This record gives sequence, C-alpha cells and structure tokens, in this order.
Amino acid sequence: MPEIDCTDAVHFLREVGGMEVPGSPTLHQIHLCVIGQSCDISIASSGMSGLAATRLLPIYLNDNDWLADEAAYTSSYCSAAGSSDVATLTPDPSTALGVVSAIAQPASGSLTSFSWGIAPIVNVDLSRQIILCWCGEKETQNSEGVCADGNSYRLIAGVLNIMGPLRGGNNMTCCKGLICVVLNLDGAGLADGDVMVVSETLDCSGGPLAGFPTAGISSSDPSLVSSHLAAKSDPSTQAGTSFSWGPATVRLAVPGSYALCWCRASSGTVGGCSRSDDFVILAGSLDIFGPSVGQIFECIMGRTCRVNPVVGVGLGQGDRIVIIDFQLNCWDSTVAQGTILGNA
Repeated sequence: MPEIDCTDAVHFLREVGGMEVPGSPTLHQIHLCVIGQSCDISIASSGMSGLAATRLLPIYLNDNDWLADEAAYTSSYCSAAGSSDVATLTPDPSTALGVVSAIAQPASGSLTSFSWGIAPIVNVDLSRQIILCWCGEKETQNSEGVCADGNSYRLIAGVLNIMGPLRGGNNMTCCKGLICVVLNLDGAGLADGDVMVVSETLDCSGGPLAGFPTAGISSSDPSLVSSHLAAKSDPSTQAGTSFSWGPATVRLAVPGSYALCWCRASSGTVGGCSRSDDFVILAGSLDIFGPSVGQIFECIMGRTCRVNPVVGVGLGQGDRIVIIDFQLNCWDSTVAQGTILGNA
C-alpha cells in the first residue's frame, strides 16, 4: 500500500466524529437600540454552555458598506481595531474610558443577553456603522477581569443600529409672531410620535425655554402651562421628521440660539417624555428670529420719525413694524387699527 502523507484534502475520506465550536454567534444579526435610552440586546448563538463568560464590544466601522462584503466576516477587523474605534456608548464617570467602559455585560445567568447598564446611550456617532465584537472565554484574560483586553474580541457578532436624530446637521429657524414648525429632521430610525423640547441653553443641560409655545396649549402665557412640560412639541409626523408646537405663535421667547432636545416615548424612557430629564439628546439647534424686547425709541411731533437701530436676531430687509396703543398687545386682534410705520 502506498504511503500517504495526508497533505491533500482527498486523503481525508473517513468521518470520525463531530466538533462543536462553543459560543459561535450567528452572523448577519442586526440589533436596535434608541439613543437616550438604555440598551439591552440578545444574540442568537449555539454551544454557549461550554463557556464561563461572554462579552460584547461595540466597534465603529470605517466602511459602512461592509455587509456587502462577505470577506468582512472572516477578517480580523475586531482584533485589529484600535482604541479610537471603540464605541463608548455610555461612559461612566467613575470608570476609565476605553475598552472596559464600552463592554456590554451579560445579563444575570445568561450568556446570550447583554446590557450596557441602566445609563442612557448618549455618546454615539450615528453617522458611523457599529459592529459588535464577541469574546467568549473559559477563564479570566488578565488581572483586569474576564474579556477586559480588547484583543480578546475576535469574532463579529452582528450589527448595532442606534436610532435617533443626527447631531450637528439639524439647524432650524423659527420667527417671533409666527407658529413654529421644524421640518426634515435628519436621523436614523426616526418614527412618528417622537417629541422635542426647546432648551434654554445651547445644549440639553438647561430647562425648557420660557415663553416658547407648548403643545396642547393655545397660549404662551407661562401661567397656563404649569401642568404641561413647557416648550414641548406635539408628537412628530412624517416618519419622525416633522415637529410642531401647536397653534400658538412664538411671542414671549427671547430671540437667540437654543438647543432642540429629543425624546422617544417608550418603555426605555423613565418619564415617558413627560419630564425635562427625559430630553437629554441634542437633536440640533433652533434660531429664533425677531427683535429684542425692551427697546425704547423717541420721535418728535412734526418731524420725520426714524426708529434706528432696531436690535435683534435674524432681522432682514423688508421687515416691518407697526405703531399701536401702548395698552394693547401686539397679538391682539385690534392691532390692525395701528399705523404701519414702514419697511426696515
């Protein structure tokens, strides 16, 4: 019988058994979470019973079209990703940033359910695709703990899609004296029913903007909105891209630049978008155009009257002013009895 060196696949003709690779996640999994809420997911896998622990690490992809490339699944992208590629979704100030704080921990007694904790997802770039890299180990990797080393995450376990508004590109405007509507909000996975609040600051750390219209209230009078969250929009329409603050016009809010803060009312939102603390996601900016309040001008009888300069935000050629009795309000129906002074 000729000697066989077992160097060619045709030499292996007899089946001797089977081998199970413990903890191999099923590929092509897509998981969804909402920005501003906690994130919990479950992965489909087999053979997990042979493992003592599993972890997931989110990594930003440089190529958003990777799903079209089957070779990406067999590449070493996970283990080759640098620390700058780690998507730290919910950084805890008490934990050092980087790999450790980005890891999703398994649910109690489970090897397939994972969570990033109770903190809301706030620190994520929605313009970049996130993949989940998986680590399943029978023993601790190093002194920092199980799967604490980024090099332990070598297998792609799916895609993590974060739904919410795209930061930085949503710059909107509204004008005093008119109703306020925000159109064409840009984002990922937006849906009807999302709501926004206009913040008094340029981020979402402040409270609602005083004097701004409130959904469900036909007046901007602060005394009438005590039972409502001030400056909150109606539920969005047009697949989550259109927001309105109802029929009330922008009257009392001071012109300037403010933040649009977003919330999705669901089981992941503690207050159901009823508290200012629920609106932690910066969706964009809102510029309120109009003249500043409290300006005083003088004219002399018998002479030409010029009101100059009128200070404000977003004022432009063609704007007009009208003179009315000082006992009236500009939004009273009797304002039509006033005298149009002219073009700005």
